[in-house]
Amino acid sequence: MRASLNLAAELDRRINNHLEWKLGLKRLSGGGEARYALLPDSDVLALVAAGYEVEPHLGLLLEFLAVTGTRLSQAARTPIAALEANRPDPRVSIPSSKKGDRKRKAGTVAVPITSSLAVKLLTAAEGRAVETPLLVRSDGRAWGYGSAPNLLYFSTQQHLPCRC
Repeated sequence: MRASLNLAAELDRRINNHLEWKLGLKRLSGGGEARYALLPDSDVLALVAAGYEVEPHLGLLLEFLAVTGTRLSQAARTPIAALEANRPDPRVSIPSSKKGDRKRKAGTVAVPITSSLAVKLLTAAEGRAVETPLLVRSDGRAWGYGSAPNLLYFSTQQHLPCRC
């Protein structure tokens, strides 16, 4: 709900007081608590397909997130060098999460990916330096990971159609 309200504020400059709904959501029972929801596979596949329809690079990002189960911040920091696609069991080494204890050592975790995703990632990475981000926008810029609108805004400043 809060992400939807933040997107509405980004799209409509008349909305200029984000604090109002933050306070309003806290007043609801459980409104300030994070909820962990698992989407059915059919919904995840529909989201990924919609991402590819809107913008191929967005679709690739959403598929990567769906297959690996990583956070956007981890996906955005994953370099091309982390992709191990030319093996019988393709995988990608995902940077550790920066969530929680900041004293945690930086590292990576090898996560298996599908062969089809490995091919798409190899194709997208073609011709770029191995230290650059694996997942980029259509204009080559890295995906941001500091706020939710980075997922919804593309290099052309287009956004997902509102079905309100």
